[in-house]
Amino acid sequence: MKWSTDEIRRVQANSSGEVWERFLTAMVAYWNESFPSEISYPEWHELYTERIRRRLDDHPTWLWMYERKGRTLALTNFHLDGGVAHVAEVWVAPDARRDGLGRFMILQMRKTLRKAGVARMAVTVPATATASIDFWRGLGFLEVAVHLEASTFKQDTR
Repeated sequence: MKWSTDEIRRVQANSSGEVWERFLTAMVAYWNESFPSEISYPEWHELYTERIRRRLDDHPTWLWMYERKGRTLALTNFHLDGGVAHVAEVWVAPDARRDGLGRFMILQMRKTLRKAGVARMAVTVPATATASIDFWRGLGFLEVAVHLEASTFKQDTR
């Protein structure tokens, strides 16, 4: 399939509520796939909406949606911190996968960052997402650390 930069929409603090809702709906799809047992939608929606808006205020941030014919097919979310572009999320709709859209979005991200003078990108990938790890390796990313987390929403069973 042919992908076009004209179909990438940037979501900004002043974007309409409708645009924000489409972006957050795609984010819910991402989270439900990546972290299905973490958090319910109402809790997540409130926390993430506040977190992403704060990130827009605190760091140069790019929130992108790839939209075609009124449908969100992909999203990327990346921000600068300490001179490194941190890729927070990348999601492609299930029926649009394996057609190069995710790769296209990351390559466009790289071009944008290069123009901004950013030389490094980092991504955190869930350990269970082996296909995702292979995707990032295929784009030239290397493992440089192991990142460990714990959910604040789960009871400590120790």
